[in-house]
Amino acid sequence: MCSSDLGMAADGGAEGDANSPPSAARVFYFIADTSQNAWTVAVVDPAAATPTVSSFGIDALSALSGPGGTQKGPAWQDGVVSTDGKRLFVNTGNATHKVAVLRTQPPGLEVLLDVGKSPVHIYNPNHGKEIWSHADDEGAFYVIDQATLAVGKPVVAALQNKGHGKLIYADELGSNYYATNVADPGAFAIDGAAKTPPVFLPLCATACKDDPATLGDESTATCGGTHEKAYNPKKDLVIFQCAGATAGKYAFVQGKTKQVVKDLVPISGGTAFTPHNEYILVIDGAKGKVGIWDTAKSGHDGIAFDATVAIDKTPSQRGTDFHQNAQGHWEAWIPQSAGTQLAIVDLVTLATTTVEITPVGDTPVP
Repeated sequence: MCSSDLGMAADGGAEGDANSPPSAARVFYFIADTSQNAWTVAVVDPAAATPTVSSFGIDALSALSGPGGTQKGPAWQDGVVSTDGKRLFVNTGNATHKVAVLRTQPPGLEVLLDVGKSPVHIYNPNHGKEIWSHADDEGAFYVIDQATLAVGKPVVAALQNKGHGKLIYADELGSNYYATNVADPGAFAIDGAAKTPPVFLPLCATACKDDPATLGDESTATCGGTHEKAYNPKKDLVIFQCAGATAGKYAFVQGKTKQVVKDLVPISGGTAFTPHNEYILVIDGAKGKVGIWDTAKSGHDGIAFDATVAIDKTPSQRGTDFHQNAQGHWEAWIPQSAGTQLAIVDLVTLATTTVEITPVGDTPVP
């Protein structure tokens, strides 16, 4: 089985860098060939006569994931581009616990860095000097100096030292970052400059369900978690999707004061947003609806949707992208988890058109 798990432009990014849209520069595709235990990188220049510029394997990763290692095979995770565009930082999965650092010119592996267990998402906050790699098995961010490649002491954003998490940042917030964690009923406020222990903000919480088969009363404990995220600069609202026991709800926190503004608001779906948060979408595939926050709209309060659009065939947050059309309007390009179409929504007029494409497939969003 061969699959391309990640593609990114030399000045764009994946999960960790949604505020930096890729250009038409060289694109790096990260290919996991499980049948051959091969970690491969293909470099493509869309403007070149021969688009594939180069292709290379990373034997050091194959040794870690093969018969002499975990025997789990290759599994690329998230990737992000350095601020100067000279390096790519890519998390690797299947118990390799590494960040692969690649040169963009000439393309090739520079070094493998040791980070925490199960790194998934990775970020270049505000296009600064650091890369933040999140280790899910530890609920911690490993901070990498982009210039020296030194890996600093982990910043733990977890109550139980575990949990899948994401990082929230914005130019307007400066070095005030926030983190989600699916294992904890709350979020974490992080001083990105000082890297002191984060402040836990209780939200997205509810009493756990009691298990009648056990002696203890689990309902005295608190359950819930946080997963997807966004930032509304016009209202200075950090937006959290609740997870676990409080799934189907959202919470809102004042970014600069860290005060919870609204908690457990009934909203379903995952977030996607334009490069500078002009529009924030909540895409609910199960209901076939897209809620839209138009952050510049008159009367926008940051909680109620400014518009909603119905999309048939299970719209998917995963793979949603944004482009500006000839009128300068932002469009959301939303693939389907079922069906063979891509929905294109003009976020100004709300006009929706569909384009026939190959099936996307229902791939879970980590």
